[in-house]
Amino acid sequence: MISEAVLDELQKIVTRQFVFTDQDTLLAYSHDQAEDLSFPPQVVVKPQSAQEISDILKLANEHKIPVTPIGAQTGLSGGALSVFGGIGLSL
Repeated sequence: MISEAVLDELQKIVTRQFVFTDQDTLLAYSHDQAEDLSFPPQVVVKPQSAQEISDILKLANEHKIPVTPIGAQTGLSGGALSVFGGIGLSL
């Protein structure tokens, strides 16, 4: 599980409006066009700069949290699915 302290740090990096933990958003980011698979992340973060991406990855590495880069969710291979939970990094 991602702790409240980590969520607070994510909000400091990208501001609160770009950190999502609500069920609707997590479910929306749980799939792509690959079959009928669903693996929701524990949090979706929408960085606005390369520096924010770097800071998120440093934080995730420090706390050993898996990160899944997620683009347009049009893939057919399941490569953007958050199989291990963690952070869904919306790019």
